[in-house]
Amino acid sequence: MKSKKAQLKIQEMAFVLLAVIFLFGIILLFFTAFQSRQTAAYAEYLRDAKTITSLEVIASMPEFRCSASSGSTSESVCLDEDKVNAFSKNNALKAEYGLLWNNAFLSKIEIIEVYPNLNAIPYVIYSKDTEGSTRIYSTYSALCGIENQETRCKIAKIKATVIMPDTK
Repeated sequence: MKSKKAQLKIQEMAFVLLAVIFLFGIILLFFTAFQSRQTAAYAEYLRDAKTITSLEVIASMPEFRCSASSGSTSESVCLDEDKVNAFSKNNALKAEYGLLWNNAFLSKIEIIEVYPNLNAIPYVIYSKDTEGSTRIYSTYSALCGIENQETRCKIAKIKATVIMPDTK
């Protein structure tokens, strides 16, 4: 009789241990799924922050920035229309800078005059073919050029198209 009670106690203990292991397995599964979602959300946040920083860097690049002869001060951020136009037409220069922007998950960078000419042709600074979803970030800047020996500034939008990761 004692051996049957002992066997029953051992079986109860084995079932309790299996139940505890199963419970911890389910908890671990939910925790892993939660952490995966948190990591994906944080990765998207970092991608957004990196893109916004890239917009700031593009706006302040010496290759595009207005010179002191255009009336620019060190505090003001403006884009030189002649520099931007020359950059957008020079394919060799675009290819060299493409190596820089290729690693930033950018698929397209363009500068578009938005005021006073709403139908202006955009200056494409960088472009590559992409598949999948993209998101566009933009900021505004002054686009200045010299016309008739006088500095004229317009409002331009700097647009950066970012490749979004697949959420499969």
